Amino acid sequence: MNKAWGKIVLLFFVFISVSKLSYTQYKNSTEWPYDGKPDPSLKESWMENIPLNFIKANFCQLTFSQDADFRCAKFSQHADFFAATFDSIADFSWAKFSKDADFLMAKFSKDADFTLAKFSQDADFSGATFSQHAYFSGAEFKETPIMEECQFGKHLYLDKVNFEKGADFRRAIFDSVENIYIDHWTQFPSGKFFLYWKQFKGKEKLRIRLSDPPVIHYYEDSLTIIKYNSKIAEIDSILKNNDKVKASVDSLKIRRDSLCTLWKYEKAKLDSSYNERFKLVKNEHYQKIETFYHRLRDNFINQGDKSSADDVTYELGWQREEIKKEWWWKLYGWFFGWGYKPWKFLAFVVVPLILIFGHFWYFHFYSLVALIVDDKMSTDLKRIVKQQTHLKIKKLFKLWEIKFYDHKQIAEKISTPARVWHVIYFSATVLLGIRFKKEWIEKKNLKFLFLVTFEWLLGIGLFVLFAILVKSNQFAYIKGLLGF
Repeated sequence: MNKAWGKIVLLFFVFISVSKLSYTQYKNSTEWPYDGKPDPSLKESWMENIPLNFIKANFCQLTFSQDADFRCAKFSQHADFFAATFDSIADFSWAKFSKDADFLMAKFSKDADFTLAKFSQDADFSGATFSQHAYFSGAEFKETPIMEECQFGKHLYLDKVNFEKGADFRRAIFDSVENIYIDHWTQFPSGKFFLYWKQFKGKEKLRIRLSDPPVIHYYEDSLTIIKYNSKIAEIDSILKNNDKVKASVDSLKIRRDSLCTLWKYEKAKLDSSYNERFKLVKNEHYQKIETFYHRLRDNFINQGDKSSADDVTYELGWQREEIKKEWWWKLYGWFFGWGYKPWKFLAFVVVPLILIFGHFWYFHFYSLVALIVDDKMSTDLKRIVKQQTHLKIKKLFKLWEIKFYDHKQIAEKISTPARVWHVIYFSATVLLGIRFKKEWIEKKNLKFLFLVTFEWLLGIGLFVLFAILVKSNQFAYIKGLLGF
């Protein structure tokens, strides 16, 4: 009898143990109860507040009409979201994909959140469409994500993303993207981050932004302002009702004036403190964004794409102008493109100088310039050119006398375009030092000699300035020869 009761008790404990084990497996592995496409509405009937562990996840061509909540979900096998449509928010934050994650041709009509998601194997977003925000903040990709023909929407968050083996965005579409958020923690192996910078960069305005830019805190400033303003307001209130005040009005006015004086002193301290803090914040902001740009520049250099590396560093100069707002840096950008647009130096510095000196050669020394430039000029024409007539303007600004060359007598012999070409050619030749002959030195005309020497020396200065300021990789060899 005792043996029978013992068996019954033993069977009871075995039954309890098996039940607990089954419940634990049910709790930790919420596998859909049938093969094929699951009904998302069934999620409410499953245990809430428990991370889902999908052993089989087949959401192929499924439409999610409401929010798709896959937060902290674990996909043990292939996660198939091929051509899935998300009409509302798609939340995959903290999700873990142990096998391939297939979002091929998926459509995200609202925000798609992959914050801190982990992709252990291939993540395929080919042909996917993100209509609004795409959050990949802190996501981890063990393999190179596939982004062919992937179209991104308004905002793309790549801050703190770790592309362990790199990423390929060369065929991704960024036409609708307004801002790309990054930070100095965005990681990728140098030379393995592939993209066409022309698609990625800002055009009319900057695209790349810090996800969490530093800010100035005004709490202490506000307390100081409130303190003084409240005291001054209190005295003003008392003065309005001075018939009820025991203290004299004069003493109150003196106290108010002393408070105003102290407030001016405190306000000056606050302004100085604010300027210092603002400068520190701007420097911190720039240093963080500079880290990402330098990493991207080195990435292109390792790929052998020096042109894109220059374009990246040029945009870094643009970022510095926007963040620090330094007047001299803005001028450097206007006239030199921060060292990466040398044509600006040619267009906005060299050409204007050639035209300015050409003006002097045309109106004051054309008889000398014409004979120097056109050494095959006929004897009769030389005689006509030498017989110059000057229109005199005496004591210009009451300082000196300037003579203007009269071109009327040679207008029939030498056309205006030819004369303009003479002076432009001569001015460019002297400034750039292309050609300079001893015969050009006119000893009888010291003013002409002085102006020629000045333009020639100015041209040497421009060459030195160009060699110092240019940073483009295309001129690296020339700078090396010059010792810069």
